Amino acid sequence: MRNLNCVQITKREADLEARNRKAEEVINSNRTRNQVGGYLGALYVAPVVAIEIDEDRKAQIDKNQREVDQLKQLQRVKRC
Repeated sequence: MRNLNCVQITKREADLEARNRKAEEVINSNRTRNQVGGYLGALYVAPVVAIEIDEDRKAQIDKNQREVDQLKQLQRVKRC
């Protein structure tokens, strides 16, 4: 990562932030569906298969954010 120039750093940072926004949109849409599924499951005491687990997406967002933080530090070091 240290070999990146300022333009590459900015591009990579924007790419990671766009990926995070997309993943957050999916998580938010799943949240509504999961809440509805949870309410129906509680009402009918049936197994709810509609609930999606977003742990992988959340972990990827965290990983991406750590990289964005590193890129921001690199920008400061390189005085971009």
